Amino acid sequence: MKEKIHLKQNLECPSDLFGPNCLSHCLCANNGKCNSETGECTCTSGWTGKGCEFPCPFGLFGINCSDKCDCANGASCNHTNGECDKQCEDGRFGANCSQKCQCQNGGICNHISGHCQCMPGWRGKKCNKVCTKGFFGQDCAQLCKCFGLEASCDHITGQCECPPGFKGLHCTEKCSPGTFGVECLQQCNCKLNQECDPINGKCFSVLSIGRFVAWEFLIPCSQGRFGIGCSEKCDCENGANCNTETGECLCPSGFIGAHCEFSCPEGRYGQRCSNVCPCQNGGKCDQNGECHCPPGFAGSKCTELCPVGRYGHKCREKCQCADGAKCDPVDGQCLCGPGRMGPACLTECPQGLYGFNCSLECDCNGANCDSISGCCHCPMGRYGSKCQFECPPGRFGSYCSQSCSCKNGANCNTVTGQCLCPPGYNGEKCQHFCPLGFFGPQCSLPCDCNGYECNSITGECICPMGKNGKHCLEDCPAGQFGENCFQQCECYNGARCDPIDGKCYCLPGYLGPNCKLELRDPERMAKRGDLPDFDEIIRRRKRMINFCFFHSVRINK
Repeated sequence: MKEKIHLKQNLECPSDLFGPNCLSHCLCANNGKCNSETGECTCTSGWTGKGCEFPCPFGLFGINCSDKCDCANGASCNHTNGECDKQCEDGRFGANCSQKCQCQNGGICNHISGHCQCMPGWRGKKCNKVCTKGFFGQDCAQLCKCFGLEASCDHITGQCECPPGFKGLHCTEKCSPGTFGVECLQQCNCKLNQECDPINGKCFSVLSIGRFVAWEFLIPCSQGRFGIGCSEKCDCENGANCNTETGECLCPSGFIGAHCEFSCPEGRYGQRCSNVCPCQNGGKCDQNGECHCPPGFAGSKCTELCPVGRYGHKCREKCQCADGAKCDPVDGQCLCGPGRMGPACLTECPQGLYGFNCSLECDCNGANCDSISGCCHCPMGRYGSKCQFECPPGRFGSYCSQSCSCKNGANCNTVTGQCLCPPGYNGEKCQHFCPLGFFGPQCSLPCDCNGYECNSITGECICPMGKNGKHCLEDCPAGQFGENCFQQCECYNGARCDPIDGKCYCLPGYLGPNCKLELRDPERMAKRGDLPDFDEIIRRRKRMINFCFFHSVRINK
């Protein structure tokens, strides 16, 4: 019971797991923190969504994307810290300001896209074209207010440039009688009863009223004719009629130009192209102002994306994406969710990859990860947010949640929990010493000691009394006895020592445990010349008798 309580106190969920027993994986991306009980994500600065998978929308930044960017000229800001994107110096644009602007005639280049904002009177991608005839000013969006077939205006200021025969702010005044030409500055040179053509100064006769009308009061000509006596043929295109008096082309909706030869410029429609198209997202309008949307958009003004599951021109095509994945409304390309890839999002991420379109690599030290969130699935015996740690000693299994049950200081396999016995032990839990005659890891090595025991860990031979040597093959040398022959014999007068217990074996004529006592023979002593006096002999014999008596008594006992 104590062991269970100890485990509960010390086993904490890794940062990527939550719930009871830490069995559920967190789905917090971009360093979001996971609540260890509920799994709810707390996103870091600049990220949002249930799984912290989306950056802040444009114009917002910070924790919970609650702060607004404060950048001049509508510039974007970093979604994490709100730092405004730096603008390029004049004439440069793009990533690291590496591209050169192509704008001409004073056009201003967008520092991000390189798009040219033209000065008044200019148009085109590079601002290298003047406004279409009949238009002037910023974006060439203003109509010239000049009357007359050949009238035009300055493409920048809109000031009218009147054709010969007309004058005034808007070229609405004809030349006064007797004058003609540009700005009516030239004087006619006609005879009496003749009038002067205000355009070229040519003189013509005036007939009596009733047969034809003077120049100011021309008889209406038939369609396609104009001028004095309807002698001139209209020069108008695209089905336009002309003014029977001046020959000025009256353009139908959608056309402009002196001869109605030009279609309305992009973004304009109607009579004299005076109306602005309401179409958005690249939609174009026809001469009547009806929007024709590009692929992927719909609605009267092309403001609506194709509904989910549809794409293409007029949203006619059906998406072919699996598992409810969305498709690009323009070209139908499947936008696979996390964990899927392939043209139709049918393929799961291969091992080692995760995220949208499986574009991110797992960072799990060789372990697999969740194909959606990238959370690591640690194999048995490892733990940590990136499976970077092996189980510590005494732990094994899934996320090291189990305790080893090994004895005698043995560790266990971090995957299976099998005990890894140290040398000298065996058994399922390493609870047994090696049996006699074996030693080493798992007691797998036989002793080489001439049939005697060895150390169960090192295999070193444990020789019996009276034997020594690496393999216990040698007897104790003379003068030594006992275990490993470490003890010195105490036998005198040439006595032999027992190599096992050190007992002395006396030579003839000697007695005692150490063979120190000598039996004196008078005849032998006389031969040696060291015979003592009589009294000394008597004393020695008494001592010998006492010694023999003493030992006989001990033996009889």
